[in-house]
Amino acid sequence: MSAAEIKAFSPHLFNHHVGLERQLNGKEEISVIESAAVNPDPGPASRYFSRWQVVWIIVKHPFELVASIFFKALSFLCNQLAFQKGVRIFSVLSKQMTRDWKQVCLQWHFNLKEDEASSELLTPAFNVHQTASWDVYTHGSIAQSFLIDKDVIAMTSHYANYQKGIKQALGVFFQQVEKIKAKEKKWYNFWDPVEIPALEKKRIRKIFADKYLHSSTEAIRFLKHAFPEIAKETAISQIYDVLKQMDAYLQQNCREIRLYSDGLCRGASLWFINLYLKTAAKFSDPVKHLRAVSEQFTMGVPKQGAILQGLETTDRLLKVEMQRLKQHDISLYELECNLKRALKKVESLEKGIYRLGVLNHSLVYIKTETGSYIWDPEIGLLAMSDKQLLSYIMRRYYQLGNTQSRIYFEQYQSL
Repeated sequence: MSAAEIKAFSPHLFNHHVGLERQLNGKEEISVIESAAVNPDPGPASRYFSRWQVVWIIVKHPFELVASIFFKALSFLCNQLAFQKGVRIFSVLSKQMTRDWKQVCLQWHFNLKEDEASSELLTPAFNVHQTASWDVYTHGSIAQSFLIDKDVIAMTSHYANYQKGIKQALGVFFQQVEKIKAKEKKWYNFWDPVEIPALEKKRIRKIFADKYLHSSTEAIRFLKHAFPEIAKETAISQIYDVLKQMDAYLQQNCREIRLYSDGLCRGASLWFINLYLKTAAKFSDPVKHLRAVSEQFTMGVPKQGAILQGLETTDRLLKVEMQRLKQHDISLYELECNLKRALKKVESLEKGIYRLGVLNHSLVYIKTETGSYIWDPEIGLLAMSDKQLLSYIMRRYYQLGNTQSRIYFEQYQSL
C-alpha cells in the first residue's frame, strides 16, 4: 500500500483493519508536534490571538457571516434536491466561516471574565470537521452490513451493544434455569450443583451469540439442547423479550458507522490523547507539549477524530491501554450534595491523561507535575485546578436532577 493510498480515506478501509491502523498512525501530525519541541516557548502570558489578529478577525467577520449564511442556504437547497453530499460539504463550510470569530470571543470570555481569570484559554478548539477532511465526512456513514473484517466489526457500537444485550439476556436465562434446577432437585442428586459454572456460562454465551447472529430460532434451539433435563420454556420466554428489545435497539441506533456528525467530542478527545501519548517523550515542558498537540485542533477536528467518533472501542486500533476507573465515578448525588467527596476523587487521580465522560460530552483531563489542564473540544486548552474542573463541568455540562449528569474517567497509557 503506497503512502498516497494510506493518506487517502476510503470506506473500504473498514474492511482492512491494517489499512485503518495506518490511516490512524498520525505520522504527519506527530512530526509537526515534535518539531514544536525545539521552537521558542511563547510564554504563559502569550495570547493565542495577537492584537492585530483580533483586529483582522473583527474586520472580516461581517463578510464571513454573509458567506456562512450563503453556504447554509446552499445546504438547505441540496437537502431539497436530496444531494446529501452537498448538504454535508456546505454545512461544514458554513460553520467554518464563523470559526475565527467564535474563537476570539472565547479568548475574550476566558481572559476577561473574573471568575475564570485563572482558567486562561491557552489554545482554542473547534468541534467541527476540518474542511480538509472532506474525503471522510462526505461519505456520511457506512452501513454495518458493509463490514466483513472481524477485527473492525469488534470495534463498532453494534458489536458492543450486541454482546451487552446477549450477556443481559442470558444472565436472566441462567438465573431462571438455576431457580428451576433448585426447585426440581431431588434429594438423591445432592452432588449435582445448582449453580452453572462461570466457564460454562461463558462458553454458552459465545456459542449463542454466534448462532443468534444468523438465526434466533437456531440459537434458542441450542439453549434447549444445552439444558435438556429442565423444563425451560418459562426461562426462554422471559429472555425472548429482552432479545427482541436488543434487536430493535440495534436496528434503530447501530445500523451504521457515522463519519459525519454535528459533534465530534469523543473522537476528537481520543485523537488528542493518542497524539499526546505518542509525542510525550520529546517534551520536557508540559504546557509547551499541550499547546503543540492542541494546535492540531484549532482549524477543527481532523479526519482521524471523525473516524474514531464512529467506533466504539479504539484502544487496540491506536495501540494504547485504556482503564475505566469506576472507583472515581462521580455520581449525580455527589455533584449536588457532596462536592467535597467528588473533589477528593479528582484529587486522588495520579499523574496522566484521562478522558472524562460528562453530560452529552467528552473532555480530556491532564495531570502533570506542574499543574492540571483540560482540553475541551468545544473550547480548547485551559489551565485548571481540580476544584476549578468541577466548577467548570457544573457550569457547562450539568443539569439539575438529570441522572446523566455524572462524571466518569478513562485513563490512557502508551503500550
